[in-house]
Amino acid sequence: MNLIRNTLYKSLYGTSPNLPTIYALGTPAGTKSAIAILRVSGSQTKHIYESLTKQCIDKLKPRFAHVGQIYSVSKDSRKNRSLVDSPLMLYFPKPNSFTGEDMIEFHLHGGQAIINAVIKSISNLHDPNKLVNIRYSEPGEFSRRAFQNGKFDLTEVESINDLINAETEMQRKSVISSFNGKNKVLFTQWRAKLVSSMAKLTALIDFADDNDMENDTHLLDEIELEILQVNKEINKFIDQLNKSKLLLDGIKLVLFGSPNVGKSSILNCITNEEVAIVSDIPGTTRDSINSVIDIDGYKVVVVDTAGIRNKSNDPIEKIGIEKAKQKFKDGDICLLIVDATNPTIDPVLLDMVQNQDNEQRKHLVVIINKTDLVTLETLDKIKCQLKKDLSNISPLITTVSCKTQNGIPQLLANLTKECQKLTTAREGVEPIIMSQRVKDILTNDIMYGINEFLRNKEHHNHDLIILSEFLKYSIDGIGKILGDAVGLDEVLDVVFSKFCIGK
Repeated sequence: MNLIRNTLYKSLYGTSPNLPTIYALGTPAGTKSAIAILRVSGSQTKHIYESLTKQCIDKLKPRFAHVGQIYSVSKDSRKNRSLVDSPLMLYFPKPNSFTGEDMIEFHLHGGQAIINAVIKSISNLHDPNKLVNIRYSEPGEFSRRAFQNGKFDLTEVESINDLINAETEMQRKSVISSFNGKNKVLFTQWRAKLVSSMAKLTALIDFADDNDMENDTHLLDEIELEILQVNKEINKFIDQLNKSKLLLDGIKLVLFGSPNVGKSSILNCITNEEVAIVSDIPGTTRDSINSVIDIDGYKVVVVDTAGIRNKSNDPIEKIGIEKAKQKFKDGDICLLIVDATNPTIDPVLLDMVQNQDNEQRKHLVVIINKTDLVTLETLDKIKCQLKKDLSNISPLITTVSCKTQNGIPQLLANLTKECQKLTTAREGVEPIIMSQRVKDILTNDIMYGINEFLRNKEHHNHDLIILSEFLKYSIDGIGKILGDAVGLDEVLDVVFSKFCIGK
């Protein structure tokens, strides 16, 4: 693996000593802050430190914080050097650093003038005539070097970027399995099983003339059972990936119902802000209103739709109703709002709900609103009637009052459970987020090779060499995911182009 990485490294940048030393801010640029972290990595790290501080780097204890002084460096060595800052500094000698190269971090005071002065001083140290190659980092270049120096595989590197971009707690949790190497272990196990099966096939090919036909058939059946087991495990993994996609895109939560049942009020309660106009006039909401919120760690796109009713003479309202029907079809979780003071469901709404596909029916929630205006006895009767009207669906029924906030916490708890159902393929299994690159390779390379092996084996096309090639195709696919394959230039460009500068 290291030989492959080194070959790739040299093909991209040339020999290791000629690699430029890179530097970049690890904290947001252009913003005022208490601290600004400037990172340096490469063979000229020691030269940069000693030029800026007038101190020998060997005096620094690795991975311990030190306070020192940084002085300006100009192109003209005759100019007086002035004190720029007194930062905290941490030195990480190779190979025990994030990139696997010599690294240093300067924890500067966050003033823009200080940052600019230090960056300019470092850039002034660049001197091609003396083979001192120093430049500002490209996006993701620190992580790229970490990969190429064997510190991480590609799944771990991609998870770093996903972790940085995580917006909610569930997004963060779903990335951790890649970040801590759990998915790497899984892919490595699959690869080992496929390699073992391929080795048995190779033995059959090499010693075909010496083997007993019955023993050959038995061994081939044994290999097939091993491949079927790997196939089952990968399909479960892909299923979980597909379910978890909603964590990134956001779960579409659609509020629908008749006019003036309180959809906009419920939207405001869920989002905890006034995002929709609330009025007693029916048909106030003419178009869909989208709000992105966090419900117990889940990214949720709440959609408030126009009230749906059978009769309307307003052409604009009619357009809103048609849009509401479409939003209902596209929703992941649909909330049917019913007015406790007028609980009859409009026939149009009833038809929409009863004609859903089976998958969507699992995620329909009926909310009885305005419960502060009716008695408990009336509320029980409404629930019974709704259960009869929707007996073929058996949705979750919950009660709320937007005026008193009664029932809102329970509604949010119920929505959390629905989100969990949507994003989890099997109970007890954590969601997984991985890049589209990994998903494509899983489907187009790994599963293709396995499926073709099984198809040819099933149809008794026992050309062992062809069967072996199909397994090799799957094995190479896992290599692409982990970054163990040669010729990954384009793949790496795509992976690291999404990173921020300084990472």
